[in-house]
Amino acid sequence: MFGKFGKVLYIHSIIVMVGVSAVKISIALFLMRFTTKKPYIRFLHGIIGFIILLTFTCAMTLILQCLLVQATWDAMLCPPPFGTGDAKCYSLTIFRNLGLMNSSILSLGWFACAAAIIKAIQQWNVIGDLDWTVHDSFNVWNFIEFTIGIIAASLPSLKPLFNWFLETFFQLLHLAETVSYISPDVCQMRPNHLGVCHFGT
Repeated sequence: MFGKFGKVLYIHSIIVMVGVSAVKISIALFLMRFTTKKPYIRFLHGIIGFIILLTFTCAMTLILQCLLVQATWDAMLCPPPFGTGDAKCYSLTIFRNLGLMNSSILSLGWFACAAAIIKAIQQWNVIGDLDWTVHDSFNVWNFIEFTIGIIAASLPSLKPLFNWFLETFFQLLHLAETVSYISPDVCQMRPNHLGVCHFGT
């Protein structure tokens, strides 16, 4: 059962990683529509190339982390350790603000940046957690970052829909104010027993 769950998480991690990179690339392509200056376009092309290279490198670290890919979710396929003696593990320095910096540069929005920060903190602690599948906070915040990034990238394209909604709302609001307002010049301020003004002279 745990093997199937680990396999799903393995595939999910690759899909989400590629999806987040695709969101960033789509934002860069959208920004190209607002300029004709070659330096700006070249800069965006460089960003796109960097994202593609980074995504490929990160994907290879996930795919090639084990000699057999199945060993990632099946511990029985893990080969025995090489060499003899006492094994030692060293903690590596991880730049926590890397996700924040990339998200800010690529304009994914403040909410996506906040989700990326929380995800990075969860990723830092997930290795030391003996059973991280109980709360699964890392994957939850990873999915939140992914979905908010899609929304942030789609908002410019959805602008006409929001404009129509706001125009309709303000028209209805203006109509309601016009109906509820009665000028004293055309109304004899003599309400009847129902509280309704009599029009005319």
